[in-house]
Amino acid sequence: TEIERLLVEHACTRLQTLYCLHADNCDVEAFTQLFAEDGSVAVPEHPPFTGHQAIRGSMQALANLGVTMRHVMS
Repeated sequence: TEIERLLVEHACTRLQTLYCLHADNCDVEAFTQLFAEDGSVAVPEHPPFTGHQAIRGSMQALANLGVTMRHVMS
């Protein structure tokens, strides 16, 4: 239905927004929790990070290096 479509669109937009906010704020735990236990993140020039432990570890490594991300959304 139209309502279901709008709810799905809203959920997708919210997920994308939270992904960017948590990544940009280097909130490792909140970023990790956006994914299913067996979820994965694909980053250019790296193999995918699969599972909470790998996702958390990759984000923490970036934080430890002082890497700053700034996503631009429109």
